[in-house]
Amino acid sequence: VPCFLAQLSAMFALRTDFELDQDIDVGDGHPWRCPLIRLKSLMIILFYIIHFKMLLSAVRQMIFMSNPLTWAEVKQPTRRSWLGRHDDNTLQRFAFSNLVMLPCVMVSLMAKFAVGYMVCVDSVSLILASSHAQETIFNCLAITFITELDQCWWECLCVVFHLRYTSDCPIELLAQDVLWNDDGSLTDKALEHWAFPGFAAIIVRGTTFKCLERIFNIKRTILSRTTIFKKIEIGLALITMWFIFKRQLLVLLYALDTRVLPVTRDVCLQYRLHSNLVDPHTFLEWLFLKCTHRLELLMEGVILISARQEFENIRGIDCSDHKYDSMGLQTEAEVQTRYPKLVGGCCLIMMMFFVLPHILISLHKFFFGIAADVDDADVDEEQQRTIDQLEQTSKDKGKQIMALEQKLSKLLDGANAGEAVGTRTSLERCAGQLRMALEARMPRRSRLGIRGDD
Repeated sequence: VPCFLAQLSAMFALRTDFELDQDIDVGDGHPWRCPLIRLKSLMIILFYIIHFKMLLSAVRQMIFMSNPLTWAEVKQPTRRSWLGRHDDNTLQRFAFSNLVMLPCVMVSLMAKFAVGYMVCVDSVSLILASSHAQETIFNCLAITFITELDQCWWECLCVVFHLRYTSDCPIELLAQDVLWNDDGSLTDKALEHWAFPGFAAIIVRGTTFKCLERIFNIKRTILSRTTIFKKIEIGLALITMWFIFKRQLLVLLYALDTRVLPVTRDVCLQYRLHSNLVDPHTFLEWLFLKCTHRLELLMEGVILISARQEFENIRGIDCSDHKYDSMGLQTEAEVQTRYPKLVGGCCLIMMMFFVLPHILISLHKFFFGIAADVDDADVDEEQQRTIDQLEQTSKDKGKQIMALEQKLSKLLDGANAGEAVGTRTSLERCAGQLRMALEARMPRRSRLGIRGDD
C-alpha cells in the first residue's frame, strides 16, 4: 500500500506539472513528415514493448485468480506453513480463507496493472511534449522508474523482515482423483471446500461441453487447468493487450490531429469528476459517474499531494471546453474513419503478433499429432496426462488383483484341500507378478515430481 500511494502521488504530481495549454509541435506540414514525430512514435512503441511483459503478467494473473476452480485445484499453503503452528480457531480460519485471500490478491493485481497502465498512458504525453530528440529519449527512460518502485520496495521488505522470496514458483495441482469423478464432476470431498457447493456444481456443468469431449476428448470443465484453461487464460490476456494497444494508437492519432496532449484531457476529466461537473444523459452514465466520483475522491484523500491545491494552480485552459473532452467511442470511430489504412494495418500487425502465434501453438498438436514443446505449462500438461495414465493403470491392476483374490477364496471354499493348495500357489504367483509390474511403474511417478502419498 505505501508503494502504491507513492506511485499514485508521483503520477498525479507529474500530470498537474505539465504545461497543459502546450500544443504538440508537428512541424509545418503533415505530422508523419516531421522527423521528430517519427522518432517520438518509435519511442512510444519501444516504451510499450518494455512494459508489455508487466501488463500481460498482471492481466493474466487477474484472469487466473478470478477463475473459481483455481482455488479448488491449486495446492495452497497451509496455516502451519505460514504460522509455524496449527491453532484451530475461528479467527485464523477466517483470515486464511478464500473469502479474505481473494480480495487482497485482486486488489494488489489491479493496483499493479493500474500503475503500469497510467505510466504507459502518461508516457505518450511526456514524449509528445518534448522539444528535441535528446529530451525525448531521456523522458522515455526517466518515467520507467515509477513502474520499478514495487520491485525495489519488495526487495527492501525482504531484507528488513528476513523474508524468503522465490521468483520461479511453479503451480502445483492437487491429486486429480481427489477433485474429479470419472464423469467429469467434482467429488464430494472437493465440494466440501466450497461455500456454496450447489453453485460450484452448476459452474462445472455449465462449462462442460460434449462437443469438446467428442473432438478433443475433454471430459471436464474448460475452467480446469488440466484441460484448456491455461490456453484460454493466455488467449484472453493477449486479446486484452490488443485492445489496450489499439486504444493507445487511437489516442496518439487523435492527439496529433487536435494538437492537444492526452494528459490535458485526463487532467480535465479528473477536475470535472473532482468538482462534479459532468452531466450524465442516462441512468448507466449517472451510476458510472457516481462510482467514478467516489473513487476519485478516495484516491485524492490517500495520496500525499493536495489535489484541491493542484487543481487550483491549473492555468491556461478551460476544462469546460469541449475541446478537452475525453475520447469516447464516437471519437474513436471518427479517428478510424480518418485513418482507415493506418489503423487497419496496425491492428492487423498487432493481431498477428499477439493472437495468431497463440492460436497456432494451441492447434499444433491437433493438426500435426505431436506435442508442441513451447513452455513449462505444456510440459506440465504432458506430465499430468502421463500421471493420469499411470493412475488408471494402477487402478486396473488393483481390480485384477482383487478379482484373483475373490476367485482364490471361492476355490478354497469349494475345492478339495490338495487342488486348492496347488491353485492357491498358482494364483499367488500371478498376483505377485502383477504387484511387481505395478511397483516397477512407481519410480516413473517419482521422476515426474509426484510423491507416493499423492
